[in-house]
Amino acid sequence: MRSRSLALSAAAALLVLAVVWAAPSRVVDADALSRLAMGRLLVEHARAPLHDPWTFGAPEVPFGNPEWLGDLAWYALYERFGERGLQAAAVSCGALGYVLALALGITLGGRPASVLALLLCTLPAAAPRISPRNDVHLFWLFPVLCWLCAREPPSARRWLGLLALGAVWANLHSSFVVAWPFLLLALRASTPVVRRWAVFVVLAYPALPFLGPSGASSYRQLLDHLLGAGVYRSLLSEWQSPLSSTGWLAIMPLYVLIVLGAGSFIAERPRALQVLMFGVGCALALASRRFLPAMAYLVAPAIAGPLEAAAMRLGRSARWLALAAAASLLAYLALAARSSAQRQQASVFDPDERQAAIAFLREHAPRGSRVANAFNDGPWLLWFGHGAFQHYLDPRNNLGARVLERYVHEVIADASAFEREAERLRIDLVLVPQRDPAWSALLAHLSGAARWRLSYWDGRYALFARDAPQLRAFLERHAYRAIAPTLDLRYLARRATSAPDLEADLTRLASQSRVHATVIRAYLQLREAGGRGPRAVQAAQAIEAAWPQLDDTAGLAQALQEIESGRR
Repeated sequence: MRSRSLALSAAAALLVLAVVWAAPSRVVDADALSRLAMGRLLVEHARAPLHDPWTFGAPEVPFGNPEWLGDLAWYALYERFGERGLQAAAVSCGALGYVLALALGITLGGRPASVLALLLCTLPAAAPRISPRNDVHLFWLFPVLCWLCAREPPSARRWLGLLALGAVWANLHSSFVVAWPFLLLALRASTPVVRRWAVFVVLAYPALPFLGPSGASSYRQLLDHLLGAGVYRSLLSEWQSPLSSTGWLAIMPLYVLIVLGAGSFIAERPRALQVLMFGVGCALALASRRFLPAMAYLVAPAIAGPLEAAAMRLGRSARWLALAAAASLLAYLALAARSSAQRQQASVFDPDERQAAIAFLREHAPRGSRVANAFNDGPWLLWFGHGAFQHYLDPRNNLGARVLERYVHEVIADASAFEREAERLRIDLVLVPQRDPAWSALLAHLSGAARWRLSYWDGRYALFARDAPQLRAFLERHAYRAIAPTLDLRYLARRATSAPDLEADLTRLASQSRVHATVIRAYLQLREAGGRGPRAVQAAQAIEAAWPQLDDTAGLAQALQEIESGRR
């Protein structure tokens, strides 16, 4: 008994160390910013608004936040402990979930070593998902659910535990509905003595979201993701099936666990709970990359016992099979560790080009302005914008699949569709990510449209303001008169521009992107010198020094080539 306890303790300690090592040390998932912004909203307003205060893409959609409880917790942690404490809490959730999955696998008949091995092989796929998002709570919620259902028949105390767990889960994450099959399985195994408790819990479960401010929004979100599954899978990578993933190293254990689990279930007679865990876990993991951790908290604990029992039937061959499996696991983990060490990811809190553009908006845009934005910039706008303006939509997908589909295929893809949308929703500003090819056509349209004025440019982001009375003061202070958001500077030779306007623009540009202001000045100097003489050499050297910091080098190269052709 003592040796078994020592083995369990050693396996748990090793598992915790592995999770801490494999999980990100900083917050690298941008959706964490969305969760923090939602938590801050609830703290600052002390109630949930009727309509989303941030987005305007679908004003008719009621506001809802099924994850309000988790959002409050993340924001409280961040306020008290900062980014490091926030990520430490997420890693703690992941580590707790792995330890609970280890205990669950042992409860269901596995030995510590075999359960540990199965859990370790899931880490390359699951560890990147350990971030301050509310789906990280699934790591511990599912093992606790299965443990409460593991004893047959479940007692009245366990049914009360299931009710309490459901009340927390329903206000942490919309996946609480996945617990229903487990409750029905437990209900079937209940004795007549506790049947009334069981029926009460099962009937009360659908009402649990209404204990918090989210209300029916949990079901609205689930229905939207069910009906709009095709839209989300076609446009968002994390909602796509891992079957389409090229990251074979992380996905390979999923196939291995499915084969091993199916084979062991055929060879042995598993419990109904294990079959349900295996089926639900495989369905979740195969349906979406965001649910790949289901391998850890559902599949691995379910198959450990039957797999070990099936292996023991092989007699002496089982020892050699175990040694081969251990060697394969070590080799796999070594490859995964090497791949993980080569992956460099910046924290979402680190300064980047988004934050500079958002800071400009927050400080200078008229309060309450409506900003058309790139979908993936949404989390930064939510957190760093601090409610100073509204934006079109963001990855919370709170506006629904139809709005997202229309945004991608019409609003940013077709200039006329965008202009109709701008009129319908009174869009004031457009923040264009110049690195995103999906925005290239709209960028060209805005750059040439008389009703849109370039008002910020740092080479990565261009901000256009509508020429409207309510923005007149903003345009007077910030609109460019001569400079366009491109380094194909040939337009400067073909456009009649007054020297004072150009100089004022360059002064403004220097405060937003000194390197671009330097390059444009150097280009003008090079053109005025005709590509000859000491001034031309000095200008060419300035451009050469700035070149590594530029993105639009193809356009600049063409502009320089035109000067070179003229010199010849």
